[in-house]
Amino acid sequence: MVLPTYAFQHNRYWLDLPTGATGDAAVALGLTSADHPLLGAVVHLPETDGFRCTGRLPAVAAPAPGAQEVPPVFAEAALVEALIRVGERTGYGTLDDLVIEEPLVLPTRGALVLHVSVSGPDDSGRRTVEVHTRAEGADDLPWTFHATGFLTATAADPGFDFAQWPPPAAEPVARPEVRWAPGQAPEGLRTLWRRGDELFAEVELEPSPQAPAAAHSALLTDAVRVAGLLAEQGSQPFPDRILVPFAWSGVAAYAGGAARLRVRVAPGPDGGVALQAADTAGAPVLAVRSLAFRELAPDRLRAARTPLHDTLFRLDWTPVILPLGNGAPTTAPAPGADAARTALRSGTAPVVLLAEGAITVPGEATGQRFGEPEELARDLIARLDVPPSVDGPATPQASPPMLVLTRGAAVTRGGSEPVDPVAAAVGELVRAHSANGPGRVLLVDIDDEDASWSLLPTLPELAEPRVAVRAGQVLAPRLARLAEPPVADASTGTALTGTVLVAGDPAGLGGTVARHLAAAHGVATLLLVTGPGTDPGQVRELAADLAASGTTLELAACDPADRTALAALLAQVPSDRPLTAVLHAMEPVTADEGKEKETIRPARVRAALHLDELTREAGLGAFVLCVPAERLLTEPDGGWAPADAFLTAVVQRRRAVGLPAVAVGLGPWKGVRGGDAVPAPGAPRALSDQEGTGVLDAALRTDETLLVALRPDLTGRRAGAVEDVVHPLLRGLVRPRQRDAENAAVRDDSLAVRLAGMAEADQHRVLLDLVRDQAAAVLGYAGGAAVGADLAFKEVGFDSLTAIELRNRLGAATGLRLPATLLFDHPTPAHLAGTLRERFGAGNPQADTSALAELDRLETTLRGLGPDRRTRDAVAGRLRALLADWGQEENVRTDADTVDVAEKIREASASEVLAFIDDQLGRSSR
Repeated sequence: MVLPTYAFQHNRYWLDLPTGATGDAAVALGLTSADHPLLGAVVHLPETDGFRCTGRLPAVAAPAPGAQEVPPVFAEAALVEALIRVGERTGYGTLDDLVIEEPLVLPTRGALVLHVSVSGPDDSGRRTVEVHTRAEGADDLPWTFHATGFLTATAADPGFDFAQWPPPAAEPVARPEVRWAPGQAPEGLRTLWRRGDELFAEVELEPSPQAPAAAHSALLTDAVRVAGLLAEQGSQPFPDRILVPFAWSGVAAYAGGAARLRVRVAPGPDGGVALQAADTAGAPVLAVRSLAFRELAPDRLRAARTPLHDTLFRLDWTPVILPLGNGAPTTAPAPGADAARTALRSGTAPVVLLAEGAITVPGEATGQRFGEPEELARDLIARLDVPPSVDGPATPQASPPMLVLTRGAAVTRGGSEPVDPVAAAVGELVRAHSANGPGRVLLVDIDDEDASWSLLPTLPELAEPRVAVRAGQVLAPRLARLAEPPVADASTGTALTGTVLVAGDPAGLGGTVARHLAAAHGVATLLLVTGPGTDPGQVRELAADLAASGTTLELAACDPADRTALAALLAQVPSDRPLTAVLHAMEPVTADEGKEKETIRPARVRAALHLDELTREAGLGAFVLCVPAERLLTEPDGGWAPADAFLTAVVQRRRAVGLPAVAVGLGPWKGVRGGDAVPAPGAPRALSDQEGTGVLDAALRTDETLLVALRPDLTGRRAGAVEDVVHPLLRGLVRPRQRDAENAAVRDDSLAVRLAGMAEADQHRVLLDLVRDQAAAVLGYAGGAAVGADLAFKEVGFDSLTAIELRNRLGAATGLRLPATLLFDHPTPAHLAGTLRERFGAGNPQADTSALAELDRLETTLRGLGPDRRTRDAVAGRLRALLADWGQEENVRTDADTVDVAEKIREASASEVLAFIDDQLGRSSR
């Protein structure tokens, strides 16, 4: 158990629910108690005379590493018992023709929400019953349909009596003779007999107050498992497969509350099994006219059990609504749009910058496609002559965002679009360079359709950092859940039959991937490609682990970023064990590991490029590239973001020509990559080992181009989610709540007006309360009082991710453009509140407000002037003179500043110019 490092604060977090049973809580909510351990509440549907029951199925423990897998199927018998109890509420206590189409598999984390829907009676007097589940908290996922059947009001005469027990001529079966499938042994089985093709059993359970009205679900489950013996091999009760009941006919309950059952199973109609159960006096308790079984594949159960619904996502490009009044294309093109369109169409550069009607094309047209992407990016950044504006409150007259225009940097329709990895990387690098000015750069990937370019003037008004425009439709990237995990097929096994190449560190992600391929997929030969400096001890340890799984490790001390060396290595792969799969698991270097981070194509990207180029004719069955994913939810990083965009585009380029490829964005992974630390509030949680390896398996089976494996804290984000503070990628998962009046008032320009009328001490108090309240909302605290005014944000629990979220919230609340480094430059709430007060106080807003009020009164006076020409001319002359004097003072200051900056630029070298620009873009953080 992880305990907090700070002193306990003795806050109480328990909900005050009515005392008593669970049913009391349902009644307090206006519902009816279901009086059943699986079902919590019932709501009547007056329009149909039907009703709906709800419940919650908690997770079960995951098996220990190396332990035998136990089928995690929720006992269908328990579900049947619950449905009978539901029917008894209205006198429809017999269950008929129930078909379980999808097994109900319990997760190892979280819970399932259970819904049982019962219709009103039809013309034949039957009620239709349906069963659905959905992962708890996954409101954006569709419900899973599990079963349907009918409830009737008539119960057939049982026609049996087990007063004589055991039955005559029944021979006892010794327990060692019965071999049960894993997890299928009846826990309450006491004695077993056999008579011809019949089986008799006694099952017993300790009495429970939770089963007063029907046979306890556990007893019924044991009885059904005895029936499974007969279904498996006729009268030979030696099962070695996983069988589950899926079709139930004529299920009737005659009594409840039994703690011990006498059970008879025998061949039934239509090839099924008939089941009868009585109490210790021999009186009927339950009967099933016919019960049919089917086999379930273990792979299907494992795939369904892994809780990837809140871990594994794909990237969707979804339509966004243009600002009100701008829904139709404009007739006038955006200034500079024609020149930008021509530059992109000519192919002389992958990126064009459009700002205030002027375009900037990196590099010079030399007849070649383009030069090195790093050179292009540096040239484009050096030409960013409109630096981010962070000097005061945003106003309607502020400069619109610069548009970074690309073509082929985003794939929005699978693999049917041309892909340009350099355009993707350069665009991300430019956006990362301008991250300190949020909203100042909009990355736009646009096709050559007239309808798309006609929308260009409306795009700066979108609250998105990145969009794609296709055929007159604006699309934005959103993370979306995979409705169902990919299922293994024949191609999965074929891809891993030959030599499998893994590029990566044996002590890190590369070793984890190699071990999983050996243990879970039985890879025979694994070729591990590592860079220089590999620890021999780690290699020996990995080789021993793989040998225990029957896998031969071949180590290649070859730098995969060296194309010549890699080509020589691939040529040595034996023809009888050809290369069939490539998994690139090289991780990015960190900021303190040298200049490698500052390039678009570091070693891991060059390695991916070489692997792509050198294996195109190899007939691979799988090509997987792993990239870090946690930075998707933070500001773009100048080192990682461009490289990751490049890698993803390489995958998309392979898919466009029909080659297998998938990019996997991996978040923190416990014990593997940055997942051992306790995550800060709001930060992604670490993947478990089961989830991480499940993602790798999904990558080998999926048809998606990009999978993102993250555990974002969606619950915390939903609690205070409003549209402009939810990360754009999460807007498809976190539905913004309606803004309340208090938030709207804070966002209003009235904040500046209210502060203008206050003394400095009161201004500081209001802004400090704002900072503390917003910080508490980000961290999930009850209120701002939990955040000390003089405590460092880092000590309270902020990291880079939550710091960005607080910056966004404060920017939305104040109307200020705030830098991404806000919390690192102003480490305490008190310090930050003082800085915000200075930003609001720049230029004496009280005087500005007074001057504007005087202008309002002057405007009213002028509109009331009569037609006297002499008076109007005199007033006009005074106004012109005043405006001229005031404008001359402004021009003198502006001209002096411009001359000084221009002189510096003319005298500086190229490197000094770049340093000057970096300093200007970073000045907002000081």
